[in-house]
Amino acid sequence: MPNPQSPDPDTITNVISRHTALRPLSGHDLRGVCPFCGSTAFRVRPAFDTFYCFGCGEGGDIRAFIAKIENRDPVT
Repeated sequence: MPNPQSPDPDTITNVISRHTALRPLSGHDLRGVCPFCGSTAFRVRPAFDTFYCFGCGEGGDIRAFIAKIENRDPVT
């Protein structure tokens, strides 16, 4: 049984933070450098389990991020 006090290793924030540093932006949103294009306009919205880069247009959910970072097609 998982410990409710330990962070879930599979949250979008934890997965993305393995590839780029994330900092608070506003409310609960986070920002960082896009691991795909290097833009500083990379946003993560943990409440919606989504990410988006305003520089290169990459975005989606945790599955899309993992697929892109591993250079494979997302599973639908």
